[in-house]
Amino acid sequence: MKKMNKTLLGLTTVAALLLSACTSVSNVKSNGTTDEVVWPDAESVSFKTGSFPVVNALKLVRPGMTKDQLYNLLGRPHFNEGLVGVVEWDYLFHFPLSNGEVKTCQYKVLFDNDKLAQSFFWREPACAELINGRAVAAAQAEQIELSADALFKFNGSEAHELLPQGQEALNNLARQLNQGYVTINSITLTGHTDRLGSDAYNHRLGLERANTVRSVLQQQGVNAPISTRSAGKGMPKTTDCVGNSSSAALKACLQADRRVTVDVSGVRKK
Repeated sequence: MKKMNKTLLGLTTVAALLLSACTSVSNVKSNGTTDEVVWPDAESVSFKTGSFPVVNALKLVRPGMTKDQLYNLLGRPHFNEGLVGVVEWDYLFHFPLSNGEVKTCQYKVLFDNDKLAQSFFWREPACAELINGRAVAAAQAEQIELSADALFKFNGSEAHELLPQGQEALNNLARQLNQGYVTINSITLTGHTDRLGSDAYNHRLGLERANTVRSVLQQQGVNAPISTRSAGKGMPKTTDCVGNSSSAALKACLQADRRVTVDVSGVRKK
């Protein structure tokens, strides 16, 4: 009985793999092209953690190659593409940079109905520069500061509490992020408050504001990894605002403390 169960399990697994191979992730056409390239999650890599390719081998890749020829140049694909009838291979390559960092790139090959490679894609344009012999610029850190008073109604943090000029500021930021960078490795949003109110309240307010900014940026097409955090009232910019009562004068003096900082790690376009 146990042997039969194992046999059935094995057949089920094989059937699932065969079935997964019948549907192309990128909807590849018979001529080895696609209208929309779909990338697997880099975290789902099935071949260890990718590989360090030989750049000269990548330079030899060209349309019309067989799977055996590509296998000899690049090795086996790094994701679960199935067993038979596969028309796309995905790789996760790592390239050492001159500054000691390592650049990770996703690479895709599409095959036609004759199982010949026809289309090749890099997920990031900067990765193609490595193959062409041009150095890829190292990621640089940049901080952008947004006034919370310009973004939200006073003590507001939700999307419906955004001021018109706040929505416009976030639209401009999204446009800057989408159009001004070759690649973005990460974005960190930190919500800051003034010192008025309890620690718990200010921590929550700062985090809610950062989360709202993240949601708006994602809605505007920013697809880089975005993390959020709250500094609460722990990182004030003001030093000369006197008093603890919530007077209009004190609120105005503390305005610089109420902000959202945007830390971007990426490579800007030249």
